[in-house]
Amino acid sequence: MVAKSTDGGISFGPSVEVVSPLVPIGFGGLAVNGRLLGNFRTNSFPRIDVNPINGHVYIVYAANPAGPDGADIFFTRSTDFGETCSAPIRVNDDSCTNDQFFPDVAVNARGIIEVAWYDRHLDPDDLRLDVFKARSFNDGLSFGPNERVTSVSSFPAVGYDPLINPNYMGDYIDIKAVTTPRGRGLDFLLSWGDFRRVVITNGGTRTDQDVLFTLSR
Repeated sequence: MVAKSTDGGISFGPSVEVVSPLVPIGFGGLAVNGRLLGNFRTNSFPRIDVNPINGHVYIVYAANPAGPDGADIFFTRSTDFGETCSAPIRVNDDSCTNDQFFPDVAVNARGIIEVAWYDRHLDPDDLRLDVFKARSFNDGLSFGPNERVTSVSSFPAVGYDPLINPNYMGDYIDIKAVTTPRGRGLDFLLSWGDFRRVVITNGGTRTDQDVLFTLSR
């Protein structure tokens, strides 16, 4: 659902349905209670941005589509300021049934849309994580080929701080258009949780939870 404010957040209008029914990420025998294969938590929470040129609203989310695929990235847009939303389209272009999840979306000053997400289609066992991205140059009508952001696939590092959450794996990912003194710029800023670094602790050798960042031009 989405709700719009026209008075700077003092009040909001009625909720508008974006997609229904949304089948949340749930993986049957592969995961329970919203946990992906690898025993880490996940969800289908949406992310949103607004085109600074025409006011069009863009929303991305992960959902479990019909068929054997467990999680894909979907995009929908509103061209009437949030009154209605288009039929969702799939952003990830892989042909396998591996998982894609935790997407985010941003729009730059030219109205170019970039979506980024975690992706496991390079691993036949559906375990190792990468980050991929895709761009739309036509207001979200379609997306170009998916591009790999990470240079190394890594196993999710889970539960190393159980006081926070035993199924936490540094799962946040964020993309924003750069901000300049004159407003929104052209480049995109992307950060994500990455697990390629191996460390030695008193408990043994394991991958670690790091935050990586890149400038996307």
